[in-house]
Amino acid sequence: MPLIGIEHGKADLDTLASVLDKMGLTPMEYMELEIKTKKGWIKFIVADVLGFTDGVASKLSTRFNCIAFESGSHLRFGEPSAGIWEDAVKVVFPDGDSEIIRIILNDNFLNLKLASEYVKGLKSYFYVKGVTFELPLSRESLHQIYLMGGEAIDKLHRAVSAYGYLRILSEDALKPETKKDETSKEKEESKKSEDHKT
Repeated sequence: MPLIGIEHGKADLDTLASVLDKMGLTPMEYMELEIKTKKGWIKFIVADVLGFTDGVASKLSTRFNCIAFESGSHLRFGEPSAGIWEDAVKVVFPDGDSEIIRIILNDNFLNLKLASEYVKGLKSYFYVKGVTFELPLSRESLHQIYLMGGEAIDKLHRAVSAYGYLRILSEDALKPETKKDETSKEKEESKKSEDHKT
């Protein structure tokens, strides 16, 4: 769903919900995001909405005399039908200036969503064989993917090759396994084998 945001501290949620309702938008969920603009990092109160959002940021910026943003299908780079696209936001400043900032990449070939370096608060995800993993992958998640076998491992390697290991793997996952880790893993696999037999 599209996102609508106004600068943090400029309106309470009830007021924002009322204004959005008058614009024909239905807020479904609220969150906080930080976006890196040409004027620095700005913190926003964000509504996940149902409705058409084109032009809403400008109206909100004027209404609350603050920085506001909008996202939606009109701010999409690439075609979902092609399998890879980026979602962006249009940030509007009180003086009428604006900028477009890409905040998340969607890759249907590798089944992942990657938040850009210009946003804080949006999570990245990697989908493997019906299981959702949060990125960057923890050591536990990495181990789970390897247990899924060849196809899952190949997808992981392609994701790392395409987007870099720093975006796909956590610092913990990159550390060499210690003897303690290996012993714990052996015990876990042994327990799974015993449970399966019973």
